[in-house]
Amino acid sequence: MSIPVTLEALAKRELAVLETARGLSGTIEARFARLRATGAFAESAAIHQAYVALAAPPTSSLEALKRAIFMGWYETSEPGCFTGIGDLEQTRVHGAHGLLKTAHASGQLDSEFGAMLGWYRAISDDHFQVSDSALRAYLSSLDPHAYEVFGFTRSALEHRGQMGMYWVSIACRAA
Repeated sequence: MSIPVTLEALAKRELAVLETARGLSGTIEARFARLRATGAFAESAAIHQAYVALAAPPTSSLEALKRAIFMGWYETSEPGCFTGIGDLEQTRVHGAHGLLKTAHASGQLDSEFGAMLGWYRAISDDHFQVSDSALRAYLSSLDPHAYEVFGFTRSALEHRGQMGMYWVSIACRAA
């Protein structure tokens, strides 16, 4: 009997990987090598895989999809030696994009996700090279600064893994 994977458990695993990365010193190359050798990158890939699985039917968790998309984007946007996110399976990253397409087509994307996606696309448009014209048009229409007025709060972002930590740092700065 397998233990069900939960969003909470995955967030804790993400933070453990981040702590491993933060605990390293040395050159960028040495840090990357150490994260591979210790299995931290393999763990981040397993976490990403679990998020993609939770985002797929029958669960179809929008929160899991948000985190899977974030991890895929963050891997291309921030050096893995600082985040612990690395060596994600590209078939899983593309699978998350397919689930994003399906969620968009069925009207399941919420305004929080739209605010996030607008920012992600503005920072690293290369990550969102999608072939679906409707999804591409949607992503192109998003305001990269929508997060500034969305109303993110620390309490709503806590316990959401690195995605939550990232959005606290971007959207919840003291005035």
